[in-house]
Amino acid sequence: MELFYFALGVLTVFALILMGSMIVGMIKVSKIQRELSSFKDAYRWDFDRSNRYLDDVRKDNDDRISNVYHNLDERENKIYQEIRKSFEDSVSYTDKRIDKAILHYKES
Repeated sequence: MELFYFALGVLTVFALILMGSMIVGMIKVSKIQRELSSFKDAYRWDFDRSNRYLDDVRKDNDDRISNVYHNLDERENKIYQEIRKSFEDSVSYTDKRIDKAILHYKES
């Protein structure tokens, strides 16, 4: 009978140790889940912030490229106008010289 009570006591101690380790394990798992949830939220926030930053950079680059194209178009138009004016001036000058030559030829 004493052996039975001794075995029962050992099994009770073993069961208490097993239950205690299970409780400690569940607490650790719960803590890890909270940390993982917190990490997931922080990662999501960081990811969203990075996406907003990249969108801002892309928009800024698009604006800069648009400004460069706009400036190039303005310069191209200005150069075209200057070339056209120079050509018209040279045609006008040539016409005046030809007219003078014809008048001079007619007079002589």
